[in-house]
Amino acid sequence: MKPVKFGRLVFDNFREQGLLHLLSHAHRDHTYGLKDKWTRGPILCTEITAKIIRTWFPRIPEALFILKNPWTNVELENVEIQIADANHCPGAVMFSCISRKTPRKVVYTGDFRLNSKIRENIDMFRNADLMYLDSTFNRPVFRFPSQTEAISEVIELIEENVDRAIYLGVYSIGKNKIIKAVSEHFKTRVYTPPDLYKVYTAIGMQEFITTKKNTAWIHAYPRHFIQKTLPNLDGVKISATGWACRFRSRPDKDMYYVPYSEHNDYNSLQTFIRLTRPKKIVPI
Repeated sequence: MKPVKFGRLVFDNFREQGLLHLLSHAHRDHTYGLKDKWTRGPILCTEITAKIIRTWFPRIPEALFILKNPWTNVELENVEIQIADANHCPGAVMFSCISRKTPRKVVYTGDFRLNSKIRENIDMFRNADLMYLDSTFNRPVFRFPSQTEAISEVIELIEENVDRAIYLGVYSIGKNKIIKAVSEHFKTRVYTPPDLYKVYTAIGMQEFITTKKNTAWIHAYPRHFIQKTLPNLDGVKISATGWACRFRSRPDKDMYYVPYSEHNDYNSLQTFIRLTRPKKIVPI
């Protein structure tokens, strides 16, 4: 997809020069071009996103970050930027931008999952001239339970296998709700490798995780590691992801898929479109 711009504002792309770079969240596919010593312009994001970015790129000057909380507004060069919580990974936000000159309204959702808070503030997304819309799971095959239901399914799978090693497939950022729930339910810390531990610590998860592998019976690894590296390892593998709708659990292989997602499924995405009625949609 071409870089998303609105005037001199640039969204989730650091290979393009802009007056201001708006960063929706810290997932790698939204930080293209960002690297250590990057100094090409100020970055508007949440405090949590900035903390995560600086764990990866500590030489980016702290002064470059403009930190804004969700549900606040920013005025820049006759453009009002409204910021909403995206109900995605920690620190994730959505942007609604209105030009005072044109007037023209552009919505950039980043990645998000519709919830009651977004519904309460739906006016900020309505009637956009152009909406860049998270369409990751925009297929009828993708139907997700609530996150609470999916987490309960993960816990039930672990309860059925408490005498075995458990391996959870997670992301570098996100799925933290699963780790927190599992840690609290079983009253144990979850092992994460050092790179995950560093990021999870930045978002305040240190009381639920450990890097001491031998003391933990529940381990969390990046999802691709679970699927490609651990299939033959003795233990129960649980991959919690929206892509689970395309896979079948294999109890004979101790491999389970749970449809937990921090994106919209097909139905909730269609609901968001009906509620907001954008004039034009560009899928992202």
